[in-house]
Amino acid sequence: MLRLPEVRLHDESRAARRGPRCRRRSRGAPRGRGDLPYLRSRHRAAGGGDGAPGAAPCRRTAGPGGDRPAGTTVRWRARWLEVRDAWRLAIRRTDRGPRHSDDEGRKGRLRTCLEPTRRRRIRRRQRRSVTATATPPAALDRFLGTLAARDASEHTQRAYRTAVGTYLAWLHERGVDWRAPARADLRAYLARLTTINARSSVAQRLAAIRAFHRFAARDGLAPGDPWGAIATPRLPRRLPRVLEVDQVDRLMAAIDEELVHAEDGGTEVAVALALRDRAVIETAYAAGLRISELAAADLGSLDLRRGEVRVLGKGRKERIGLLGGPARSALAAYLDEARGVLLAQRRGSGPDPAEIFLNHRGEAIGVRGLRLRIDRLCRIAGLPEGVSPHTLRHSFATHLLDGGADLRVVQELLGHESLATTQVYTHVSPARLRSAYRAAHPRAAREAVSDLLP
Repeated sequence: MLRLPEVRLHDESRAARRGPRCRRRSRGAPRGRGDLPYLRSRHRAAGGGDGAPGAAPCRRTAGPGGDRPAGTTVRWRARWLEVRDAWRLAIRRTDRGPRHSDDEGRKGRLRTCLEPTRRRRIRRRQRRSVTATATPPAALDRFLGTLAARDASEHTQRAYRTAVGTYLAWLHERGVDWRAPARADLRAYLARLTTINARSSVAQRLAAIRAFHRFAARDGLAPGDPWGAIATPRLPRRLPRVLEVDQVDRLMAAIDEELVHAEDGGTEVAVALALRDRAVIETAYAAGLRISELAAADLGSLDLRRGEVRVLGKGRKERIGLLGGPARSALAAYLDEARGVLLAQRRGSGPDPAEIFLNHRGEAIGVRGLRLRIDRLCRIAGLPEGVSPHTLRHSFATHLLDGGADLRVVQELLGHESLATTQVYTHVSPARLRSAYRAAHPRAAREAVSDLLP
């Protein structure tokens, strides 16, 4: 049962000494100002009312107190508004924790009567949370099943499972139904992502969440896509970092020095690792391979006689990378002299690994191991900060365009599905832009005016 604070709206001792406030009106008679206490003081000041025109205002019966003092209705309404505002304020602040207030006594009196309301709100929130978490695991499993059916890679499935699972867990903690979250909830989650992740990570996670909601709407698991009306931050278009030709030569020279030091005073395994590193760098730069494609390349996909290596890229698309003379020589030296030495270090049972590149334990080297070795070689060569294994791929495409290769050929060698992805390298290649400008612009080939002056 709700308890309201005790409020005295009039002075009982004064009211007992006075007569009736208003006379009783007959049935069917129009209502005037004197029937009930009117609460709008501006009508009193204007002399108007909501009854019949010309109705006389009600006066108190003369008594010891005389007529009603002016402003009594205003004070009565002020006290009523004070109670109403205190009630609404207490309801709004029920679940927000303690706050400082100048009127602690009023809040203390209202806390007891608002306790049942607070408990009902908690029960409703718990019921919503139970309903909201009844289906997300099943919906997420079905969504991941569709990704597997579309032959998505394991990396894509793991990234989507992490992004969508974190998002659903966050909604569950807030007691929000994942099928129809409010716009405020989505903006709050977007703000959380932007504060703890980089822009590229935010874009990747939002892409996974949008794909999940589109799948749920298409399969009838949700009424629609709530993220369709939410504007998300765009990624800045930055040009890729590339190496100059002399920087690539410095990198190859640093690898040769490592090989010489290993042959002079190193072990047999150190020499094998140096030969492997040279083959890795030459292959990555010659064919423009991604680091994942380089780690997954096996012996059956390599044809040194024709200078080709078959790799499986993004979306499980197969393509052929071409190998030049230095790359073929480095791979031949590694396969003849180094791979057997590394394979002899293997202690595990089972068939030998089919991958081309092995680590010091005789197992297939992974993406992380390749990245660490390439980063170490870049530091030894004194290359600028920020050079990564993918920089060799960018340099491969840019140097091909500088040499006059067609954009479609570069697209095929890189394995890009869209030509727009390859066109970014045309902005990176200043030599290609300069040659195209000189060949196309009518005044580009003319001599400067300063050169013609004596």
